[in-house]
Amino acid sequence: MEMKKAIPAWFQPVFFLVILVTALLLTCNFHKGKGYFNWRSEIWTDRAGYYIYLPATLYYHWDLKQCPPEMDGKTGYGFTYDYPNNKIYTKYTYGVAFLLSPFFVAVHYITKISGMPQDWAFAPIYHHMVDVGAVVYMVLGLFLLFRFLRMYFRELTSYLTVLLLFAGTNLFYYSIVDTLMSHVYSFFLIALFLYCLKLYLGNPSKYLCFIIASFAVSLAILIRPTSMVILPVFLLLDVKNRADLAERLKFILRPRHIAGFLLILFLVWVPQLLYDHYLTGRYFCFTYGNEAFANLLAPRLPEVWLSTLNGLFTYTPMMILFIAGMIMMIRRNAANGWLCLLFFLGISYVFSSWWCWYFGCSFGQRSYIEYFPLLSLPFAFLIENTGFRRKKVRAACITLLILLFSWFNINLSYAYEECFFGSVWDWNQYTRLLYKANLWPVKPFFSYRNDFENMAMNNGGKTTPLVSRSGDNSLLFNPSLEFNSTFFEYPANLAGDSAVRKLKVNLYVFKTSQSATGAFIVCDIKKDGKQILYESRPLDVPMARARQWYAVPANFDIPKDMDPWAELRVYIWNRARTTFYVDDLEINSD
Repeated sequence: MEMKKAIPAWFQPVFFLVILVTALLLTCNFHKGKGYFNWRSEIWTDRAGYYIYLPATLYYHWDLKQCPPEMDGKTGYGFTYDYPNNKIYTKYTYGVAFLLSPFFVAVHYITKISGMPQDWAFAPIYHHMVDVGAVVYMVLGLFLLFRFLRMYFRELTSYLTVLLLFAGTNLFYYSIVDTLMSHVYSFFLIALFLYCLKLYLGNPSKYLCFIIASFAVSLAILIRPTSMVILPVFLLLDVKNRADLAERLKFILRPRHIAGFLLILFLVWVPQLLYDHYLTGRYFCFTYGNEAFANLLAPRLPEVWLSTLNGLFTYTPMMILFIAGMIMMIRRNAANGWLCLLFFLGISYVFSSWWCWYFGCSFGQRSYIEYFPLLSLPFAFLIENTGFRRKKVRAACITLLILLFSWFNINLSYAYEECFFGSVWDWNQYTRLLYKANLWPVKPFFSYRNDFENMAMNNGGKTTPLVSRSGDNSLLFNPSLEFNSTFFEYPANLAGDSAVRKLKVNLYVFKTSQSATGAFIVCDIKKDGKQILYESRPLDVPMARARQWYAVPANFDIPKDMDPWAELRVYIWNRARTTFYVDDLEINSD
């Protein structure tokens, strides 16, 4: 018999207060001692690009002459100073800054009243402000999602769903660790959109709910334009058949809905249009340059879902249960089952079509996070329909998986260091990451692979899609490029407890003509500036043909009794300054 007893009313505020306090303690502890103006700090690279709107508006008044000198470089060039034109350039929109503005203003007055240093709005207190803001919006998003789920499921199911969503997905990482990326803020906006939309569909007299839903989705689209993929939910949420669809279409297309939504969308975009005009003299400009959906005809779906380079299921295995819930909903003909599955497939196609399908330095596929509120429906359905009385084995298995996936996610979040430094299918590097997170029992042997798809591993080298042996890109060498340092490591990290005896290198070269490349692969070992080893091997091999990939093996004997903390580098020396391409570099120790 199903338990009917209601959960006490006091439990709801206590539940979310506990999550809030716990998350604040976790994020404060994580960022303690990480420093500022480095890759570990909250305001760095992309994050600084989102943040700059706040100090630029409230402190510098968009006048470069009032800006702190070299702050763009100190924060990783997430924004840049255009001195000739007296402009502050960022390719990101103002949406995240808008949501953080109440916290920013509060900190501003705290520093004024207390006499704390402001340091042009880049003082430590502003970094901590970002952490607090991310946690607050995460908890608000979970609360709104809870209220949304309560319209479909039992109270206990809704509580479990939001708790496991926090603990078992990369929402945890972007709420606790990487707190100024846009995803937790978009997560809140989509949760707000779904909750208000559901209220309005249930009671059309609440037009304010439609206005709030329109504002939330408009701001989400401003932050990440791909969020427009959520718009069909206006038409399809809770629709079960063609008659429902026709009725919803007739309802949504009423003039007050179309006019209201477009007006709100325009008002949300007005400040961004003004910034574009300030920057370029035009009211609209595409600030992402050559970044585009380059893989529309060849989407990287297997990589997006399963790759060691930020794959969805590889880093967030809890998503397996989301998919299981979709299948269960469809089999039982439940409302929104097909909507969730088709939506998941649709956004997967969009993400896998983007030129950088792994989204740079990312913990898993961060692009899915803002859509967790909708995708939580099948996850909650799975929890709701996993009864302990009738199907104890299935319930026990799902419970065990939920616990394992949550433990996996939290451990991996703390072990991860912003980027995955491996190739697309580098299982050895992924296993080393699991070992670091105490998720793998045996330390794996060292292996380095670089297919030049991962920008984090290119060390400033220029990659090109003109030719490639695997994936989309190869490393380009031309007369203007003499050196490219492709690998750096300490020998102590290569072989663990035993000494490194030999370094085995293999790579593939593509010549543009029959002439020799005149290039070398070099192994260079130094300690405190003193040369320990310098050896090179030619990249030209007998019978190598032009415009064809050929393998170049190279072995280097490592001196005995060498300091394990010497600096070991392997790089390519384009001595003759010729044009050629390199792909699929692999280094192993013996």
